[in-house]
Amino acid sequence: GAFSNGDGDDLFFLFEGDATLHTPFGDLDVTEGDYVLVPRGVIHTFTIRRPIEGIVLELKGGFHLPATFRN
Repeated sequence: GAFSNGDGDDLFFLFEGDATLHTPFGDLDVTEGDYVLVPRGVIHTFTIRRPIEGIVLELKGGFHLPATFRN
């Protein structure tokens, strides 16, 4: 089923596998080595084509680049 995280942004990293991320903004094919950021409150679901192994981080403070890496 579909999911929406109201507490923070979700950052997915895929070690292995292939899937399609479905959101109201459109579909995104993802594969091993990809990072996927789903902003807080966005309804999303995955259609898995090849079993996924990865990690999910919940970013309660949002996703920000450190000042060191900004112009």
